[in-house]
Amino acid sequence: MQKDSIPFYALLLGLGCLAVLGTNTLALGLPDMPPAVQKTIGSNSAGRTVSTIERKDDDGAVTYEVETTAKDGEEWELTVAEDGTLLSIEIPPAELPVAVQTAVTSQLGQGKMEGVEKLLDDGQTTYQVGIAAPSGDERDFTFGEDGTLISEEVNLAELTPDLQTAITTLVGKGALEGIDKTFDHNETTYEATMTTPAGQERNFTLSETGTLLSEEVSLAELPAKIQTAIKAQVGKGKLEGIDETFDGAGIAYEATVTPPGGQEHNVTISALGNLLSQEVTLADVPPEVQTAITAQVGQGKLEGIDKNFSFGKITYAATMTTPDGQESNFIVSAQGVLLSQDVSLEEVPTPVKDTINQTIGDGTIIEIDQINMIAKHTVRYKIEGEKDGKPVTFSIGPRGNVSAVEDEE
Repeated sequence: MQKDSIPFYALLLGLGCLAVLGTNTLALGLPDMPPAVQKTIGSNSAGRTVSTIERKDDDGAVTYEVETTAKDGEEWELTVAEDGTLLSIEIPPAELPVAVQTAVTSQLGQGKMEGVEKLLDDGQTTYQVGIAAPSGDERDFTFGEDGTLISEEVNLAELTPDLQTAITTLVGKGALEGIDKTFDHNETTYEATMTTPAGQERNFTLSETGTLLSEEVSLAELPAKIQTAIKAQVGKGKLEGIDETFDGAGIAYEATVTPPGGQEHNVTISALGNLLSQEVTLADVPPEVQTAITAQVGQGKLEGIDKNFSFGKITYAATMTTPDGQESNFIVSAQGVLLSQDVSLEEVPTPVKDTINQTIGDGTIIEIDQINMIAKHTVRYKIEGEKDGKPVTFSIGPRGNVSAVEDEE
């Protein structure tokens, strides 16, 4: 059944809240929107009428989902943040970048494209494309602007028994809403979305072996000292969300914060309540650090910088995209000295390469980190990989000697 469309100007004259749709969701008229949201809706619905607007509040993160109808009856949706930022908008397939169109075609096969959504997140643009297989099974695929496949929707039944068990256990008495298989820097993870028994939407991320890497939590769930530390970072700003993360270094809490009139950024708090890292911009770092980062990025693209606090020392961890489209990380000291950088197997000395191949065998190399040992005027290589289905980390000297091997259970 086609929904009745409400002209944009009519919504401007509407009478506010229309009905409660469910937990933390309201159907609203345009006058109930903040002025910035009204402006964004108006500038992105030209030529179409606005059918519905839903206000969603997910643990304090307010968004507005807007459905519009074109003259031919086709429906188009967009999502707007409370400050008026456009978060997503449906677009015609013809508006996809050429590289994305090519990537989508390679995924289509005998299937059919069902819809295209342009997603805008903190300066990064991605495209989510729905593809229906001949069997009728519809899935979403997400691509970067260069056509790189970032994630694809999968079903629980397709996963390994370990992953199925882990996801089912974490969902518990809640409802599993969906699973995305994501690809990032030679690492594959699975991000699941669930609805808790209380009706809250939560995400959690698992490794290929079913190990829990992170899960979304609320501030009220955390120990008092963690709450205090996060509140200190938020100040008079706004807390957008918190992820509890699990890795070899232990438990940490990554909070997304928007300061008053500022840009959204992440801060990481240790299990003891100490500030571990803070996302910063190039303009925020000392001049000598700016120079070092700019030189290292070269013709590539700087993706982000984290200011790290460890044992009283400050370092800057930067992520970049190389000119050939590869993601790479490096660390610079507070004095602008390059401390470490990602390298490929082809870039390491032959003795180091031989030792890596012998140690990993038919396993997988995940990352090679070249560590510059300034005081000793030499380098060391830290390798993270997977062998016999288990993570393994080891270090190699420049002559190929293994200094440490650590199997991670």
